[in-house]
Amino acid sequence: MTPTENIQTLTGFTDTAKIDVLILLTKKEIETYTKRIYDTLTMDSLLTEMVVFKVQKLGNEATKSLTYNDTTQSFLTDYPIPILRQLDEMKKRVRLL
Repeated sequence: MTPTENIQTLTGFTDTAKIDVLILLTKKEIETYTKRIYDTLTMDSLLTEMVVFKVQKLGNEATKSLTYNDTTQSFLTDYPIPILRQLDEMKKRVRLL
């Protein structure tokens, strides 16, 4: 399955135009963070997790806390620890030719 199909399956979000934009932005984010060219074999699963997180932020699933009486919401602003660990691991890898 393609990352777009995986994201649609995991989130139920079917707006492929928005998903495609999020995928492009996230690929650039991965390249910037790891200082490596995007590799579909090693980075697609991480890309899917990161885009799923971003899609959830579009709704309310990434809400950290919610108060109804005082109308207070706070959202997760950074990626969850498992995603950050994967990014750090990719950043550390060295490719030998």
